[in-house]
Amino acid sequence: MIYSIDYYSHGQCAPDWKLDDKAIPWYNITFVLGGEATYIINGEEIHCFTGDCLFMYPGTRRIAWTNPENPLVEASFNIADIPWAINLPNKIRFKNNSHINFYIREFDIAYQNEPKNKLQLSAIITLLLCELDTANRSTSKKNPHIDMAEKYIKTNIRKPISAADVAQAIHLDPSYFGALFKRCTGESVMGYINRYKMITAASILSDPKISVTKAAEKVGFSDIYYFSKVFKKIHGISPMAFKKGEFPKKSYESYTVNHADSVSRFTPISFKPQTGTARFSFKLVANELTDGVVGFVASDGRLWNWTDFNIVIQIQPDGLFWAINGLTYNACSMISYEPSIPYTLEIFANIDNATYDAYVIKDDNIREKLADHYTFRSTAPKANDLGKLCVRSGHNMAPGVFYVEDFRVLSDEASVSDDAPEA
Repeated sequence: MIYSIDYYSHGQCAPDWKLDDKAIPWYNITFVLGGEATYIINGEEIHCFTGDCLFMYPGTRRIAWTNPENPLVEASFNIADIPWAINLPNKIRFKNNSHINFYIREFDIAYQNEPKNKLQLSAIITLLLCELDTANRSTSKKNPHIDMAEKYIKTNIRKPISAADVAQAIHLDPSYFGALFKRCTGESVMGYINRYKMITAASILSDPKISVTKAAEKVGFSDIYYFSKVFKKIHGISPMAFKKGEFPKKSYESYTVNHADSVSRFTPISFKPQTGTARFSFKLVANELTDGVVGFVASDGRLWNWTDFNIVIQIQPDGLFWAINGLTYNACSMISYEPSIPYTLEIFANIDNATYDAYVIKDDNIREKLADHYTFRSTAPKANDLGKLCVRSGHNMAPGVFYVEDFRVLSDEASVSDDAPEA
């Protein structure tokens, strides 16, 4: 059985990640490996946390967004057809993610050479579908107390509500109810209450005639300052900024990747979008020989997988730097790195031509050329600018930690051309 996999992504979403409202033409399977997201699937609002999986059929209408304070980490598959009968709900919860994480790691490795590994990839999809079916059978009966609690919260949204109020309303001991709610939904009672209230508040604030104070009152908040604090925690911006149509922005001075944490962790370092020609530099140091990537994407680029990175620099567990050229990793010269020694990398990008040069500079100021007019990654979306630096660990081929520090945009000083500095 060979599946046609139209799209695959694995990684952490940007804080402003969202999916537009549309009907999908394929099956979609999305495993929530971390963070939080809210989906509206065929009109039903579904909140997702670590351990959840979403399953959508062709023709499903969906819209989604993530919590900017806790961005979604996902593995998502678009599959053209599933040639056997399957009957799954839109949301399934796993009590144990170990098998899922293992299958996704195996899929990541095989997907690097998709044409050659179609049979292996299809076998992993089949195993994941079997895991979904098993998990659904074990959790298909939702606890009636949770249904009662959610109904009470939604009915009394205009009132101040505590976890004890909900427990009393459904006649359960507060401690027992709190543990039950967490086990069944993946979040605390107050976390659910506040998030539901803030999602409702955001909808209310979309009306230009409604003030922030009035919106707070409509969701049970008399203290406008506390309302603003909770709103910002959920949405990443203040209610006034939300009302003005502003969006949350984050920037990072440096980033650390630790293989002990997750193979999917990566966060963008946002900077002023660069067009035409651009020059960047950053320092990289690894505590031991390890594997991982540093990449550049457009300011509006998605960060679902390193296949979305337009420019990619890779450190290998054999102690070498590599760079992507179209779809192939190679280098102009064999440039090695050693643990605990800082290296400066310079990138000269011609965004219009989708090419770049890369240099590695060692402590003794020796400059070696890593990439010579390499082309942007051919699987990545077209970039009209470059606006994010992304850092991600590899496939756990080696342990260790590496750091990216002192990132700088130096576009005014140089550009990509035939007279760029030579090694």
